[in-house]
Amino acid sequence: MRNRSNFIPSTKNVNLNVLELPSCVSLSEYGRCGRLNILNCVGASCHFKQTNQDEKSSEDHCRQKLLSLSKPEQLRIAKKYYGGSMPWKE
Repeated sequence: MRNRSNFIPSTKNVNLNVLELPSCVSLSEYGRCGRLNILNCVGASCHFKQTNQDEKSSEDHCRQKLLSLSKPEQLRIAKKYYGGSMPWKE
């Protein structure tokens, strides 16, 4: 993963405002949001902003939730969303 604090675009249209945006896993190097259907990042006030730690915590929570379900329910979810595999058990 790249360190955004050291990022300077290599185009002639340098946009240093990207350096002022919050740390978010969905933020592209051009200041665009990869999660929402909007052109530019809205900054620190965004309710969907997620750091690497937040993302890992969310994935861990989802994994624990799926593991707590009954075997038939896990099989149903695996077939419907994961092509039959259960990545939360790995």
